[in-house]
Amino acid sequence: MEAILKLGLVCTLLISLSQKGLSQNYPPRFGTVPSLLQFNEGCSNRTLVTISASGKNGVITISANDAATQAKVDITEISHTKLSDVFSTTVKITQKACMDRETEPTWYLQLLATDTSGLKMGELLQIYILDVNDEHPLFTSKLFQITEFENASLYTEVLKVEANDPDNGIGGVVKYSLVAQGQVSNNYSS
Repeated sequence: MEAILKLGLVCTLLISLSQKGLSQNYPPRFGTVPSLLQFNEGCSNRTLVTISASGKNGVITISANDAATQAKVDITEISHTKLSDVFSTTVKITQKACMDRETEPTWYLQLLATDTSGLKMGELLQIYILDVNDEHPLFTSKLFQITEFENASLYTEVLKVEANDPDNGIGGVVKYSLVAQGQVSNNYSS
């Protein structure tokens, strides 16, 4: 009788990778970005929001990602921190352009977080601009010229006027009144 003996070798290889100094290949991430920001229209240098971004590939810079955002806000770094292997940057975004609801009801701010390895992540910040009663009503015509006969009957319509106010809500409601002066002031009603 013949016996066949098979020997098998098992080899275990332990591989340890150090992540020190190597890019994680993950871009920085923004923290919680408010989904609804709203401010009254007007000119101001008020702080609109404070935002942070974090990542593992070195110091992070947060900046405006387009010319329109650069024209509307200033972005100022408040802090850089490193906890364990996570870098974090916090910035304050301050208004520098005037907000006008009638010309641009929403600001779309394009933000960009960049780490020292060159990885980038964009974020959109929307600001809804609330109306204040800052516009004057305008008549649809600049000149009103009427001729009325002296013997016209009372309460005859002699003129229709229309005015518009671009403000929203109660601020956009146009009210009319007729101001008469002199001897005939009692002969008119509005």
